[in-house]
Amino acid sequence: MFVVKNSNGQIDLTAISGSFAQTENDYTVLVYYKAPGARYTKIIGYGEASSDNIR
Repeated sequence: MFVVKNSNGQIDLTAISGSFAQTENDYTVLVYYKAPGARYTKIIGYGEASSDNIR
């Protein structure tokens, strides 16, 4: 992490790298299961979320 000390003597965490607090990410989750001895994997659950919804 890089920081800068501003003219007021305060540490600025966003001066070099910027702030990505407004960035939104979308996630897809697949839950799957393979029974012992099975030859295939079953999807048993599915979900979607946005980083705005999971704070």
